Amino acid sequence: MSMIGNFVAIDGATLNRLMGNPGEVVDFLYPEGGDGPPNALDVEKAWHAIHFTLNGSQWEGHGALGMVVLGGTEIGEDAGYGPARYLLQGQVKEIAEALLKISKEEFIERFHLEAMDEQKIYPQIWSRDGDFGRSYVLGHFVNLVNFYRGAAERSDAMLLFIN
Repeated sequence: MSMIGNFVAIDGATLNRLMGNPGEVVDFLYPEGGDGPPNALDVEKAWHAIHFTLNGSQWEGHGALGMVVLGGTEIGEDAGYGPARYLLQGQVKEIAEALLKISKEEFIERFHLEAMDEQKIYPQIWSRDGDFGRSYVLGHFVNLVNFYRGAAERSDAMLLFIN
């Protein structure tokens, strides 16, 4: 089974409702009909590589870049691989500003295939896939930067989860 990184931009009223009723989070993320919530992005299996490339650590991170993929406060029940986590509007804005400072070239400079395999960065295929893996992760990183930027411009909060 694959582990997929998911991000859902939500307005403040929706976050407040979910914080008041955390049992609704899973139903919000997996609505009947199966289309998923609006304003959602998945970065497929690139989530762990994005985190590692930004932070140089398997699971740890500091500041805004540490919150991009693995940050937030847990809310609700298991959404796949643990509970979803939420970021407040101010945190989303801070993360977007930090991400916008990292160019594609800088991201590629930080991307180290062998280190990712040594650190067992999911899905542990990096040295084998080489240039394909690099372009795969870079494409998802660019999409994630744009997603955070849009959420910050709308003053959205965000839900993050792995399923």
